[in-house]
Amino acid sequence: MSRWKMHKLGFVNFWLYDHEEFRIKDGHILLRGDNASGKSITTQSFIPFLLDGNKSPERLDPFGSRDRKMEFYLLGDGEREESTGYLYLEFKKADTEEYLTIGVGMRAQKGKGIDFWGFCLCDGRRIGAGSVSLYEKIGGQMLPLSKQKLRNLIGDENNWAEAPGAYKQLVNDRVFQFRDIRQYEQLIQLLIKVRTPKLSKEAFRPSEVKKILNESLQVLTDEDLSAMVSTMERMDALEDTLRDLQAAMRDAAIIRNEYGRYNQYMLGMKGWAYLRAHAKTLQLQNQLQDAKTDLEKLEQELRDQAQKQEDAETRFRQAKAQYAALGEDDLEAQRKRMEEEEAACQQFAEQLAEGERQMENLQHSIARNEVDLRQKERQTSDAQDRVDDGIRDLNGQNELLSLGEEHDQYVQALRVRDPKAGSRALSAALLQRKK
Repeated sequence: MSRWKMHKLGFVNFWLYDHEEFRIKDGHILLRGDNASGKSITTQSFIPFLLDGNKSPERLDPFGSRDRKMEFYLLGDGEREESTGYLYLEFKKADTEEYLTIGVGMRAQKGKGIDFWGFCLCDGRRIGAGSVSLYEKIGGQMLPLSKQKLRNLIGDENNWAEAPGAYKQLVNDRVFQFRDIRQYEQLIQLLIKVRTPKLSKEAFRPSEVKKILNESLQVLTDEDLSAMVSTMERMDALEDTLRDLQAAMRDAAIIRNEYGRYNQYMLGMKGWAYLRAHAKTLQLQNQLQDAKTDLEKLEQELRDQAQKQEDAETRFRQAKAQYAALGEDDLEAQRKRMEEEEAACQQFAEQLAEGERQMENLQHSIARNEVDLRQKERQTSDAQDRVDDGIRDLNGQNELLSLGEEHDQYVQALRVRDPKAGSRALSAALLQRKK
């Protein structure tokens, strides 16, 4: 975080300056000049006056003299009856264009003291640079602004003060930001002590530096010391408590490690139990699914049986209705007809059995006849073969024999399938021919 550094020091109608600005390089300034040329007065005007607004004479003179008061720097040696002057100090943060300005305005009247006011510009506005001017030009003269005109120009009551105490608090809050205003006062006191009018060897001897630092430090009261002592006692008690807590932490670490091992073991057992329970759950889920399937089948069968029962009840009701519609005579007649039909059926059954026996006998007879027929057919075929052989023999001898009528008779006998008669006729004819 960047800190504020002094950047510019300005005077308006103060002492020998009508309007003068001094540039400060990186928070440092070197004023060079002859003796009595005003270096000390210039320096004492902003350190420490611009920091707290205390215009006591001994604060203004680095030698600690009370000879010259602030009125002298505004009115001179009685040349003026009334005068208004300003001092301001501009701060800037390094490597940025962020500015902050503190300033003091005073109006002195001969024999009436000094009217004091202070201000702070925190919104980026600057003295000069076309922003805020502490004077106005009238008739070629540069006249400092009155308190009311400057107050109206700034227009920020939160950054305006009309007493040195309020101004000191304002500067601390805006620039230094010490949590306790007494710390800020100690800083100013130290600045006053180290401010010396001459740079002699004796001024910065170690003993003198020690003396300056001791004088600049605030005296500790019994109340402050008691607070410090009680704090140190609390620190000792806290140290003892810390040692006890560290020992307890070591013991707790041992317990934590053992308890961690126990937790891991229990976690493993619970994990194993979970896995078994999970497997059992899966098995039960499968069984439940199978049971649901069986239940659906049983429910379907139950619905089918219920439907069948309903159909049977419907048929039973229809039969009862038909039975109720029928009379006793009709039932007796139906029973008689049923008995007659049963008797007829019995008779038909006996006839059917007899017909089946006859059919079986006929089938046996047919089978025997078929055997005889096949035998006869074989005999007939053999005979036909012999006849055909005889015919072929006779045809071979047709040219040698002229049997005439006998031949015709033989052939006729063969045609009527009487080969014996034909043979006899043929033999007789042959014998007759030979004679």
